[in-house]
Formats: sequence, C-alpha cells, structure tokens
Amino acid sequence: MLKKLFTSLVVIFGLYIAGYTQITAQITIDHSDGNYCLGDTVFFTNSSTGTYSTSHWFFGDGTDTWTKNPIHIYQDTGTYTVKLIISDASGNQDSTSITITVNPSPNLELINNENMQILIAKVDDPQNTGFTWYYNNDKISNTDDSLYYYDSGLYSVTATNGYGCKDSASININLTSTGAATETDSLSITVANNLLTPNNDGINDVLYIKNLSSFPNPCQVYIYNKNGILVYKNDKYTNIDGFTGKSMNGKELPAGTYYYIIKSKGKKTATGFIDIIR
Repeated sequence: MLKKLFTSLVVIFGLYIAGYTQITAQITIDHSDGNYCLGDTVFFTNSSTGTYSTSHWFFGDGTDTWTKNPIHIYQDTGTYTVKLIISDASGNQDSTSITITVNPSPNLELINNENMQILIAKVDDPQNTGFTWYYNNDKISNTDDSLYYYDSGLYSVTATNGYGCKDSASININLTSTGAATETDSLSITVANNLLTPNNDGINDVLYIKNLSSFPNPCQVYIYNKNGILVYKNDKYTNIDGFTGKSMNGKELPAGTYYYIIKSKGKKTATGFIDIIR
C-alpha cells in the first residue's frame, strides 16, 4: 500500500515538473554599449523567455512601469541601474538588471554678430567640443567655433562633445536687407583689394580705399580677426601709411581672413573681408 502511494506521488510530481516552463528575465536596449545623451529616448525591450504574465520595470531614477516594452527619458545625467522582474501565473519570478549611463549634451547657442558678419557657436564646454557647419544644408569645411558669412541663406551648426552627444542650431541670413552701399553710390566707401600680399613689391601691400583723398572727413579703419578681436585701428587712415598686415603694435599678423569696418562721417559704413597671404 505504501509502495503504491509513493509511486503515485512520484508520477504526480513528475508530471508537475514536466509541465512547468522556466521563466528567465532578459533586457535588450537600443544602445548596446549602454551610453545615452541627456534628452535621448531609451527603448527597452523585454526579451525574457518562458511563459510569464507580468513585467515590472524599475528605471533607477525613482520611476517604474508595468509596460512590457517601455520607453523612458531620463531628466538628469548619471549612471542608472535598470531592473526587470517578471512573474508567471503561478507566482514564480525571475529578475535581471543592466546599467546605463546618461551623458551631458552640449548646450549650444548660435550668436550672430551682424556688424562683423560672423556667426559664433557658443557652448558650455568648448575644450571638448567639435563643430560642423552647413550652408543651405550642405556641409562646409569650416570646423571652428565661428564662421564668417558672405551670402544670404540658411546657416546651421552642430556641436558634438567628447561623449558624442550633439546639439544643433540654425539661422537665416538676409544680407540684402542691410541696404549696403554700391560702388556707384556717391556715399560709398570702396576697398580696391580684398587680399594683402605684404612683401613690398608694390602690389596689394596695403588695404587701399578708393578716392580716399577726396573724403571730406577723416576715415576710421578697424580690422578684426576671426575671433572678433580688434587687431588694428586707425582713426585717421591714409593709403600711404595704411594697413599692411601688421597689428597696432607693429607685429605681423598671421595669414588668414580678417574682417574690416571702415567709417567716415557723411559716408555709408563699409564692411567686408580681407585675406592676408604670406
């Protein structure tokens, strides 16, 4: 009798084991390395196996959800431990966890200096940030944090920090709205050359202003480098002792593009670019 009862229990227990399906919790994320940028949407996938009925997620920032495949946006940078607990109809549970890191994104501000016709990309961490510029959505070669513009159109910049996180900004430039003077305008100030090759050969050695001797009032010339720093100033400019690619203290300026502002009372202010070639 005891033997028969033991045999029946073994059969029943064996059937129970055979009918039970093991559940195993697993998490899959859309960034395999676990690194995200602040503001990114994190897509979680419940890739658990077995027949489970509930999924309980804990995102590590004090929030949770019972959604099977949730999405989540973290409000702060940091490292978070994400936990998933699954349960079946019989109350059996399994759990797993992963770690993700939310990195800071650059805070980009695009500044337009209309007087100098220069765009400045300002970020909170310039030491570890690279810049990509676009003109009318076409990528251009400039990678500096500033860009001189010559034409109307859409200018855009993307800042990428050391974590690979990005921020973008754009601006529409309309130069025709400034009402710039033309060469035939009697009130215009016209520069004869847009480059300097200061080698004392008599050709493009000086920034030459047309008809300067006929100006009724003194002419002021201001030269700025690509960072917007004033490198040359002359409030009584003449073509004889004018700008020859040297700073106010007489030192030679490096080759590159510079921006000029030229003023004279009764004339329209002239602005533009001049290249120094050495």
